[in-house]
Amino acid sequence: LVNGSSSGNLAAIFSAFGEGDEVLIERNCHKSIYNGLILRKLRVKYIEPVIDDENGVFLPPDKEKIYNALKECSKPKGIILTYPNYFGITYNIENIILDLKTKGLKVIIDCAHGAHYGINSRLPKAVSSIGDYVVLSAHKTLPALTQGAYLLVNEENVNLEFYLRAFTTTSPSY
Repeated sequence: LVNGSSSGNLAAIFSAFGEGDEVLIERNCHKSIYNGLILRKLRVKYIEPVIDDENGVFLPPDKEKIYNALKECSKPKGIILTYPNYFGITYNIENIILDLKTKGLKVIIDCAHGAHYGINSRLPKAVSSIGDYVVLSAHKTLPALTQGAYLLVNEENVNLEFYLRAFTTTSPSY
């Protein structure tokens, strides 16, 4: 991706969901996620935030908060998570993702700040292979020019190429 994670988030949202679908999201997700929700006209169920009052920061959602939000949905089509969060905090997400996928939910993971995960055993484990769509911002944590990013896709979707072209540069030199 040459437009950073924002274009990847938009392409993933438009590829995974149809207009009017119900999705779960964290309240403190990236602006591009909110833009995608609005443009795709999705119905949103929020995962209630976990806040560290002592430090004044959002923590990743816990399993209980995710499943409580899921219970409030009528016909959920998917979930969009941020891993790690914008403070670099990770959590045990793998089993949650795998379980949600068995329930038929599409999983988009905004890993903008975790592109380097999995490169070394001392770093947190990468979730690149378990989400349906995983967006990585190379320009944040890896050597990359300008807004270099990746969209990793673990499902067949015939519409993806169209949405990638719609949300990325149309420059002939690209």
